Order: sequence, then structure tokens, then C-alpha cells
Amino acid sequence: MAAESPIKTSPESEKTSSTPVSWAWILQRFSGLLLLVFLGGHLWVEHFMNTSAAVVASRLTHVVDDSLDIGLLISVLYHGLNGFRGIIQEMLPEGRGAWLNYAVFGLGLITVVWGLDILWAFWYHQPFLTL
Repeated sequence: MAAESPIKTSPESEKTSSTPVSWAWILQRFSGLLLLVFLGGHLWVEHFMNTSAAVVASRLTHVVDDSLDIGLLISVLYHGLNGFRGIIQEMLPEGRGAWLNYAVFGLGLITVVWGLDILWAFWYHQPFLTL
């Protein structure tokens, strides 16, 4: 016969204590799905279609291809930086990571602007930022 647990629980603790799912967790899964779509589209366009220099240059003027590039940039950055933030947050002591969200958001914003600057340089043959 199995021994009873020596820990007694109160009636309040027997209630279901469901924790709400965070938006970061939901968006991490959603960005993973977007990554599959955008990366699949990117691989198809860049590796299985005609990829001569003239065709690639003309592709940079199409809204669909531009949306594919921008969507891939944003979903990769969000997914990667949110995962990085989660790993660092688990390593920090409780209550010590309030600054981390701001730091990762700032890094993501700078990287998105930099990536859009690179795409802008392809579209208009000059970057909008001159650093």
C-alpha cells in the first residue's frame, strides 16, 4: 500500500491555479509559423526560380517580393530576439530583468531599421541612412 503524502494541502491550493499564457509565448509560436511561410517563399523565389542578375534586380521592384523580404526580416528578428530574451531572463535572478525588455526592443528596432536601410538601398540605389 502506498504511503500518503506528508504534505497537506489547503482547500484554496486545491483550486486550479491556471497561469495566463503570455503574449510573448503566443507571438513566439506565431512568428515561428510566419518563419516557415516567409522562409519557404524566400527559398522558392531565390533558389528554384530563374536567378539571373536582371531578374533579381527586377524582383526588387515587385510589392510581393518586397513584402516577402520585409516579412522575413521582421519575423526572423522577433523570433530570434524573443528567444534570446527568454534565455537571458531565465538566467537572471527573479526581479532583475526589467531592463532586458527595453534593451532587446531597442536592439530589434535598430536592426529592423538597418535591414530596411539595406532593402531601401536596393530599391532606390542609395541608402536613406548614411552612417
